[in-house]
Amino acid sequence: MRILHLSLGLPPFRTGGLNRYCADLMQQQVEDGQDVLLLYPGEFSFFTQVRIVRQKNARFSLYKIINPLPLPLTNGISAPERYMKPCDKEVYRSFLKDVKPDVIHVHTLQGFHKELFEAAKELNLRMVYTTHDYYPFCPLCILLDSNGEQCTGSCPEKCVVCNAGRGLTQKQEYLMQSAVYARLKYSTLFKRIRSSQRKHNAKRAQCTPAPQATADDYQQLFDYYAEMMRCINLIHANSEISLATYKKVYPEFRYKMVPITHAGLKCKALKNDREKPLDISFLGGMDAFKGVDVLFHALEILDAQGFSDWNLWLYGADFTGLCKDKRYHSMGRFTKENEAEVWKHPNHLLVVPSKCMETFSFVVQEGLANGASVVCSDLVGAQLYLPQENIFRHNDAESLANAIQNYNYNVKICEDAVSMKKHSKAITEDIYRI
Repeated sequence: MRILHLSLGLPPFRTGGLNRYCADLMQQQVEDGQDVLLLYPGEFSFFTQVRIVRQKNARFSLYKIINPLPLPLTNGISAPERYMKPCDKEVYRSFLKDVKPDVIHVHTLQGFHKELFEAAKELNLRMVYTTHDYYPFCPLCILLDSNGEQCTGSCPEKCVVCNAGRGLTQKQEYLMQSAVYARLKYSTLFKRIRSSQRKHNAKRAQCTPAPQATADDYQQLFDYYAEMMRCINLIHANSEISLATYKKVYPEFRYKMVPITHAGLKCKALKNDREKPLDISFLGGMDAFKGVDVLFHALEILDAQGFSDWNLWLYGADFTGLCKDKRYHSMGRFTKENEAEVWKHPNHLLVVPSKCMETFSFVVQEGLANGASVVCSDLVGAQLYLPQENIFRHNDAESLANAIQNYNYNVKICEDAVSMKKHSKAITEDIYRI
């Protein structure tokens, strides 16, 4: 089978669960004897129209789009018109006729023109879409409004408020999608730029900037993405949560639910030494929607109840300023280098307190595979691996405190659930053969 993937690119330049899943799935498909191709949004050029160029790659047939649409990632969109620019459909039609895919696996709409999807439909090519986030009906991808409340999506009036003062400027878009940025992404300079952007977004949450676009502008954007989605033959939902959420917006579509995984996971023995202090870990950033504040409040509740024999290990950012006593440990970023340290605790409870709807969450799967116990909020897609007592109400510190005291510490995950080889087979047989 000849499989064309549409994604943001390859690690280490593009990181995150979406890109990791796509890269690992492609690698497994290659090992399974499939013919695998990847098309991704490349850099902007002031001198050419939209075109597609092939790149050298030892594992896949790799292609990039020159002058794609901008990538908002999770920064929001303040100028919708820049994300709907038309292009010559013949560019994509010629490309698809040349590479002749049997199926197109779409992992994101970001950066891709509507004309690509229209050309694929006109050529009667099968297209499937995996629900990695909620971008088709939420520019911020997380379905949380400006008040931190759940949003149903495709709500242009709310988008006016949520995206005001956010989003990349056109200059930032060109910079972040440049060949220079691709080479120097992890340099000190660009780390500072990204840090500045995160601080800007944080300040935005504390003020009310003037809107830069109207509700009609966002409605046009949703209509644009809806036209792209109507070219899709099947939506692959990676959890019951993403399935239910997408069905509310696109009830007429065909769906199949298949949980996802990534390469390298092996099921290890449970590490629950109940005689030791409870080692609670959090893996995530300081973004409000990650819910670390809920965890802090839950620990205060536990202390008040006399449940104080625990340590808290924080990974994902510099939490030093938030460490309230000696039981709090800020461990910095979560990397491959310190991954083994994360899972070494003898009585380990991983807490995933997300306030936003996560389509899946690899961290739940990774925790279980590494022998840790896991509790998560009721908004996390990967809760499908957990019993009810390990799931707590989102943004509810008392519910989380109760889960920490009463969780089932004997929960395991089976090898089949983490096997990329078996997952790849399921994707080929259950998703691609539509």
